[in-house]
This record gives sequence, structure tokens and C-alpha cells, in this order.
Amino acid sequence: MENFIATSEPDIKLTGAEKTAILLGELGMAIRDDLMERVGLSEREKKAINKAFKKLGKYNPQSRFEARREVQVLQEVMDYGAYKGILPPPKPDFYQQKQQEVLGMMKQNPDAVANLLKTWLGDDD
Repeated sequence: MENFIATSEPDIKLTGAEKTAILLGELGMAIRDDLMERVGLSEREKKAINKAFKKLGKYNPQSRFEARREVQVLQEVMDYGAYKGILPPPKPDFYQQKQQEVLGMMKQNPDAVANLLKTWLGDDD
């Protein structure tokens, strides 16, 4: 995996077993069992993944840390999929497109954007 280009810098250090546990948890039980069988995991690897599942605990979608951790793993999977030609590569103009959409929203309804900013700033109090 060292040859593919990551589109984001991982800011949370995760072990391979933790990444695997997060991805398998995200995929669901039916897919997880099939995938684990296809990979042909050793007993040591299965134990490491089970240990990681226990360490990670139940996913809390309200936790920003856990959400960032999940997104980081999913982004790495998507980057690898693009590298292997399974998924389309990320569009270089994606963020520019989003910026234009926000500018359009600002022109169309500046009060809504202003209210969002006020809400964000109110969260800091």
C-alpha cells in the first residue's frame, strides 16, 4: 500500500488491526464474515482483530474522535480503491466545486449562511 496516493493525512494513529476492525464494523456482519473468510486470516490475526474490536468498543456517532477515526479509515480504503482502479480517482477540483456551491448559497441566501456562522460562534461560548 505504500505506492498509492493518499488524499488526506492521517491524524489518528491506528494499528492495522484497528483499521481492519473499524472497516469490518462499518461493513456489517454478513459482509464481514465473508470478507474474513476470503482473506484467510491466521489465528493470530483473528485474535488481533477481536482484541481491536474490544479496545475500540461500541461506536458512538456523537463522538467527534470516533467519527474522524472512521472517516480516516474509509478515506484510506477509497484511496486504495482508486489506486487499484476499483473506484474512480478523486476529482482534483472537488474542493473548488464545493467552494463555488457555498458561494452560490451565499448569493442566494446570505442570511442562512450568516445564521450558520452565528450558531458556530455561539457553540464557542
